[in-house]
Amino acid sequence: MISVVMPAYNAEPYIEKAIQSVIAQTYQDWELIIYNDASTDSTYEIALKYANLYSNIHVYTGTNNGGSGLIARNEAIKRAVGEWISPLDADDWIEPTYLAQLLEKAGREHSEIVYPTMWVNDERPLVPQPDFDYKSRSGRDAIILTLNGLIVGTNGGIIMRKLCKLVNYDDMPPQDCIYSDEVFDREVMFLAKIVSFSEARYFYRSNPDSVTHRISPKKFDHLITDGILLKNIRQRYEPNDITRIQAECHRFNRILDVMTQLAVHKNISATDRKTIWKMITDANSQVNYNIIRGHVGPVMYSLMKYLGLKPTYTYIKLREKVIRKNK
Repeated sequence: MISVVMPAYNAEPYIEKAIQSVIAQTYQDWELIIYNDASTDSTYEIALKYANLYSNIHVYTGTNNGGSGLIARNEAIKRAVGEWISPLDADDWIEPTYLAQLLEKAGREHSEIVYPTMWVNDERPLVPQPDFDYKSRSGRDAIILTLNGLIVGTNGGIIMRKLCKLVNYDDMPPQDCIYSDEVFDREVMFLAKIVSFSEARYFYRSNPDSVTHRISPKKFDHLITDGILLKNIRQRYEPNDITRIQAECHRFNRILDVMTQLAVHKNISATDRKTIWKMITDANSQVNYNIIRGHVGPVMYSLMKYLGLKPTYTYIKLREKVIRKNK
């Protein structure tokens, strides 16, 4: 059996499509576990309507919003009975043959995790790119595909439930960190003997109203999750290992990305800017400039290493001003 786990918070406009996409699966041996994370809209009522119609749909609800989709997802996983776990966000959906394709690939490759292709809405594929080889890898070797620019996505897929039980939750970010699932995904991947990839389609809804799209300190929580991810990778990979190098570069480039967003968006309050700048400063203290030398852009490397954050930020603001002027 596959246990589809769906954390849901104020998903009233979207959750019905997500649920219906599970009901429409050609593979029939599934259960859907919806964990309502203290929604204030009609998310719970919509989910309950389907639970009353289908015996394999189960709805649970929390009394306090945990602030992170991972908390609600883990509450759903605790209640799962299937051999496989398949995460599905309440504002996303899957194609009808999705579970069948993933399970077929797992059986053929003896995989413990199978990841799908990730589409933005139903318009275009995001990852993997068309030239991806779709070869199976060990979990240890697959992690690099998620670092310093996504080659594959870890949204959805199927994961053996036994791996979820082995994750050390002491290595997880704070509970209110909105990107904590990114650390969890890498942790289960590291535990897997074989990770495979399928052309089954997972449709990610690009929602402009989500926290990850609004410019606020929470949007940059990945500076926190990246730090924990890097700590975990440093414990497992030697400094000259390519996965370790890419993780170090991932940290550096993410800091530059956040500074670029600060330079571009003028409507960020002074209080929020101060909070975000503290996050940037903390993240920069973790960068290993010796390891990333020669693996990142030489101009930004030199600015960051020898002049520091403020001069680099001034350079980025001038660069972005020139770019906007020339458009």
